Amino acid sequence: MLTAPKRSPRVLLIIAPSLFECYHAAKQWGLTPGQIENFRNVTKAIELRGVVPGTPFICINRQNWPATPEGFALDQALTVLQRLGRVRPMGEDDLPNYSAFDDVPMREARA
Repeated sequence: MLTAPKRSPRVLLIIAPSLFECYHAAKQWGLTPGQIENFRNVTKAIELRGVVPGTPFICINRQNWPATPEGFALDQALTVLQRLGRVRPMGEDDLPNYSAFDDVPMREARA
C-alpha cells in the first residue's frame, strides 16, 4: 500500500539583528544550535522575502531592535509579515518538530 511521504516541518525562522542574538534566541527556547535542522537565521529584513504563509519564528529582545537602523527595518518587516499572516510566533506545540529526538541531533538520527 502506498502512503504519502512524511513532510518535514516548516522552516523555523530565528530572527534577530545579529547571529549572536539568533544563537541566544535558540538557547532561550531550549533549542541547541547545531542540533536542530529546518531552521534559518534571519538578521536582515531582505532575508524575509519569499516566506511561506504560516512560517513559525522565534526572537528575543525585540523591543531593543529599533536602536539600530538595521534592527528597525527588521522589526518593521516582521510586523508587516505578522499582520499579513506570513509568519507566526512559534508555539510550544511546534517545539518537538525542531528539538533533537532523545538527545540525538536530528541530522545524526537520520543516518
